[in-house]
Amino acid sequence: MSTEIEYRHFAVKLDGHKAFQALRTLVPAVQEDDFLKYRWAEGGYLVFVEHGSNNDFDHAGRRARHWSMQFGGSRSDVMRQVIVASCYAESEMTRLRGRSVKAESYISAYRKLLDGAVDIGDVDAPRLTAMLDERYTPDPGDQNHDRRAMAEHTLTPYLLEKGLLSLIQGEVAYGRVRPDYYQLKLAQDRDGADGQSEYLAGLAWLFELGHGGMGLDGKDRHWRLDTVSGFWCDQTVASLRLAA
Repeated sequence: MSTEIEYRHFAVKLDGHKAFQALRTLVPAVQEDDFLKYRWAEGGYLVFVEHGSNNDFDHAGRRARHWSMQFGGSRSDVMRQVIVASCYAESEMTRLRGRSVKAESYISAYRKLLDGAVDIGDVDAPRLTAMLDERYTPDPGDQNHDRRAMAEHTLTPYLLEKGLLSLIQGEVAYGRVRPDYYQLKLAQDRDGADGQSEYLAGLAWLFELGHGGMGLDGKDRHWRLDTVSGFWCDQTVASLRLAA
């Protein structure tokens, strides 16, 4: 039986107040009293996990492992995802740092991880590319709640105007037609722009849509990061250890 092993973890936190000030920088019409209406007012998290299968080996014969963003969203979003994922730990299909753990221990480990999350402003944040779920793809015949929520969000017109949010046309891959989807690109060093504000407000915009991740609860996943830099993850883990 194949078992997924989680080796290393770290989490970065988006401060809700900083994100709101970034939003006001980009869209001055936003009122101070609007802060609490956003679901990410409590803050948001990106949780990165280095993992791999016990049956997957690299060219040197070592167990292969790679980094991915496993969970993302508000604290309640992330913990809801962790609770869903804990069933795999309970059935020993997932091992935490190579050890079998009960669901309660798995949940507790992630709760402590969020408690110790580092502010995203304190790390060298990488460029991010997020893919939105198909539920947000334009469909004149089906204006569902998610499409309306995205269209009515204060920041959406700005993201579209600046080209940060774009509709990617579907393509044929491996004999299957990939449907159209929205893509969000964020970079703090974008030329001629307030990259820091765009980065923080853009992340908050994602969190407002709902949780993201690797699809452990795939039916309710709103977005996921297209790629994650393993080099950046390794460097961040190393810097966090030095700072500890």
